[in-house]
Amino acid sequence: MKNKTSGAVYDMSLLTMNKPMYELKKEEPMAVRPWKEILPEAWKIREDLSVEITLYYPNASDVYIEIVDGEKIILKKSGDFWVGNIQGKNGIIGVTVVVDGNEVLSPFLPIGFGGNRPVNYIDIPVKDFIITENDIPNCNLSKYLTKVLLT
Repeated sequence: MKNKTSGAVYDMSLLTMNKPMYELKKEEPMAVRPWKEILPEAWKIREDLSVEITLYYPNASDVYIEIVDGEKIILKKSGDFWVGNIQGKNGIIGVTVVVDGNEVLSPFLPIGFGGNRPVNYIDIPVKDFIITENDIPNCNLSKYLTKVLLT
């Protein structure tokens, strides 16, 4: 009797009692994924706070990004990748990736939730954002905020 953990596909019904339907060949992969190919980062924030987008859609004929404020960024094909830049934005920017006229949720960009659906977004830091430590006495935050806001 063959071991149940061997390479076989089983019929999982009560009548056949897990009877093997057919054996798998050892050299036959279940899924083929190019393990040597490494995808570049989908988005990089440069020093000038512009964002370079690189998306992998090798079979697409047209790819662009719509930003929540209505701006449309057309990506240019470079081999199997689509490349473009977002400039002059900061904060959390919701983006919609459109591939061949269809809105897609890209697995290459961060995924959040907005507008009652999952969306892609990019978090671009504010250039002059400085975090400072304030000397606030313990449990007196509301008094401190009232004092700061009224002055």
